[in-house]
Amino acid sequence: MPATSKGANRCRVSMERKRILKGTAGPRVRDETTPITEKPVDKIGANAPYYGNFRNTASTVSMADIYFPPRELAVMSVLWRLGSATVTDVKDALGEELAYTSVLSALQTLEEKGYVRHEAEGRAYRYFATVEADRAGGSALARIRDAIFQGSAERMFAQLVADKRLSKTELQRMRKLLAERLSREEDR
Repeated sequence: MPATSKGANRCRVSMERKRILKGTAGPRVRDETTPITEKPVDKIGANAPYYGNFRNTASTVSMADIYFPPRELAVMSVLWRLGSATVTDVKDALGEELAYTSVLSALQTLEEKGYVRHEAEGRAYRYFATVEADRAGGSALARIRDAIFQGSAERMFAQLVADKRLSKTELQRMRKLLAERLSREEDR
């Protein structure tokens, strides 16, 4: 018997011995306590959460509850910019060396959270954002205001307008937005 076979056999025996000592030896059978890894994207039919009569679960989420980790935010940014996209479209738009399955996984996670839905398009799926960028932006700004500026919108605004990269046109538009908001407050 070749040496590599003995080594592989020893490894297999050693792993089996560890399973016996841990009490996990024997056939691996799925029981009621074993979690199912099926995702909503795998389901088709009346019980599927995002098919048929589309239910926008993201609309029931409060603004402060919207949070995107960096990868999910990048994917959402592509969907907001393009309006809709396939996994390949998102992968290409991200401009990073990502595996197709990584992008697919991010889209499926976003769909589970209710921020994305999909429709069949030939053999692929086309994904759509179900939450508006402005709504997600409001949530992000609220977190920044609370975490960095101790809840002070005034301090956050002061930091924003102090940015030397803002053009005169942008500052004038901001002034106009402030004037409109103040007039609405006075009308109350």
